[in-house]
Amino acid sequence: MKFTMTVDMDNAAFHDAHPFYELSDILTTQAEWFRDSFYNGYDARAMERTVRDYNGNKVGTIKVEQET
Repeated sequence: MKFTMTVDMDNAAFHDAHPFYELSDILTTQAEWFRDSFYNGYDARAMERTVRDYNGNKVGTIKVEQET
């Protein structure tokens, strides 16, 4: 299985004095989503997910895929 996450930090949400606050919020949100979906029975072994900043703008993607 392969997990890939891409985040474009050339976005207004990251132009704060501390851009890693936004990145840590995104990582926390995504980690919680994966944890909750696992416990709710969601099969995340093959999926693609949009990553959004606090303003709701698309800033990246997550892709989980089976390696062949």
